[in-house]
Amino acid sequence: MLMNMADRVEDEFAHVDPSHNMDAEVIWSGMGPSAEMEAVGIQSVLTAAGIDTIINGFSQIPSVPFEVLVARERVDQARQVLAEAVAGGADAAEEGQRQEEAASEPGLI
Repeated sequence: MLMNMADRVEDEFAHVDPSHNMDAEVIWSGMGPSAEMEAVGIQSVLTAAGIDTIINGFSQIPSVPFEVLVARERVDQARQVLAEAVAGGADAAEEGQRQEEAASEPGLI
């Protein structure tokens, strides 16, 4: 049984990309009472765009900054998505919310 699990773990990591393209890079960092909410908001925007993120932070210690990290190969795309989100502002957020609600209602699509 243990040998079988070891084989599975070994197989899982047999085809790992050794390049540094997947190294995580900080694209946003913030401190203060709203930093965690901002990080989660950024993560939501990037996830909706198909970009995986990591949030690094510790809410129990407010002097530790929150960071949003993405794979190095996606940094430029992530920054562009965030710039477009900021430029779109509240109007784009409201439109996205309307589209999401319409898509979730049965029989409308």
